[in-house]
Amino acid sequence: MSRRRKIWLWVTSLLVAFLLGFNVFFQIDHTEGDSMAPTLRDGQWLLVARNRTVALTGAGYHYGDIVIVVNQATNLDENAHRLLVKRLIGKPGDLISVSRYHVFRNLKQLKEPYVYYPMDNRKYDYDGEPGAGLLFQSTHYMRSTALHKGQYFILGDNRPISADSRWFGPINQDQLHGKVVAQLAMNDHVAWQKALGVVIRFLPLGVIALWLLGLYGPSLARWWRRRKRPQ
Repeated sequence: MSRRRKIWLWVTSLLVAFLLGFNVFFQIDHTEGDSMAPTLRDGQWLLVARNRTVALTGAGYHYGDIVIVVNQATNLDENAHRLLVKRLIGKPGDLISVSRYHVFRNLKQLKEPYVYYPMDNRKYDYDGEPGAGLLFQSTHYMRSTALHKGQYFILGDNRPISADSRWFGPINQDQLHGKVVAQLAMNDHVAWQKALGVVIRFLPLGVIALWLLGLYGPSLARWWRRRKRPQ
């Protein structure tokens, strides 16, 4: 084996190991829609720590985390198992209460600087039912949810349009897919950035193909030359 080929295989092997390891523990994805505006723009690319990464590092899920959730709602007009991005508001053991304009955790009103578009639950189809927000006409009306073991309460930052735990109730722990650790300076609605995103997605496969080509290419070439020799 030539020195150049050894270097090629060494470099590509390191790249394959890195990319496969990265893919096991992290995920690059993008948002669809404005339910997290203005924190996240429609098409915003995100670096997501997978659930196993959160568990292995002991990072855990904390109040205010932006989390990726597997949709299991039957009253939501989305494909089953589609990933949703929301903000974690309540954890097991909490009492989450929602009034017309505010959210309370264990009877304390939350300070939510990330909410730019004010919530008015009178205009919201609570529980996914048209007109269900009329109950919030009374300034004293409040909906409370006690979170049991393995239950979490999630809300979108863009409260007027976000389908979240007000719509489909608490989520279960097994629906947590990971949490956002970085917002990337890329957007899926910009043509060249979308193309770059596709390249990033398929980069591991491309590197593996090059690694296999470097490993088995010379042998295949010799076999092909022998096959083409006249008998």
